[in-house]
Amino acid sequence: MYFDKYRLHRYGAVRSRDLKTWTDVSDQIQLPAGLRHGTILPITEQELQVLLKQ
Repeated sequence: MYFDKYRLHRYGAVRSRDLKTWTDVSDQIQLPAGLRHGTILPITEQELQVLLKQ
């Protein structure tokens, strides 16, 4: 999950395999120049079903 670190003027990221335990991976990401808020990422039907069960 990507998020805005507003006070630091940068973006952060965390990841989870179970949507309960999260790991900060902000130092491992590279985002395109000019990135703006409201980015949408496609997911598969299977990923959607897993999210809906949570």
